[in-house]
Amino acid sequence: MTPHSFWTLVLKIIGIWMIVNGLFFLPQFVGPFLYGHSGYDFEDLKLLLAVNLLIVVIFIAVIRLFLFKTDSLIRYFRLDHNFQETTFSLTLSEVTVLRIALIVMSGMALLDSIPDFCRNLFEFTQQKILFKDYPNAHWLVFQFIKSGLALWVLSNSRRVAGWVTQKARED
Repeated sequence: MTPHSFWTLVLKIIGIWMIVNGLFFLPQFVGPFLYGHSGYDFEDLKLLLAVNLLIVVIFIAVIRLFLFKTDSLIRYFRLDHNFQETTFSLTLSEVTVLRIALIVMSGMALLDSIPDFCRNLFEFTQQKILFKDYPNAHWLVFQFIKSGLALWVLSNSRRVAGWVTQKARED
């Protein structure tokens, strides 16, 4: 493994980590539009929407840079310069390291979301109200989706890692 391939793997792992952590912030972007609209006038909502869209666009651009444009990051920051050795004695392929990172991160996301999902589901069943009247319904749905996505990535880590490396080669 060369310093260049090492930094490629590190940057791709950071990009995948950013995607996983980006799921935590999704309800925070949607919440003010669904539940806070009574306290805002139209101009405030436009500004809030514009700021949220700008943040999402920047976040997606940074993720795209870390996952698919790693060579340009390595060149720009000269990450592979000033190494004493030209190769490392690590014999894992890029896909294998990405699979390990995907399994660890999606496992952590699954372990994080299941207790919250179970707690919200228990509270919902105890209140005996309709789902649309439950005040934490958005969190219940979010935790369900997050658990499902984490489980899907955990079980399809080979396909996701292959897709990331394929897209990186295309770009």
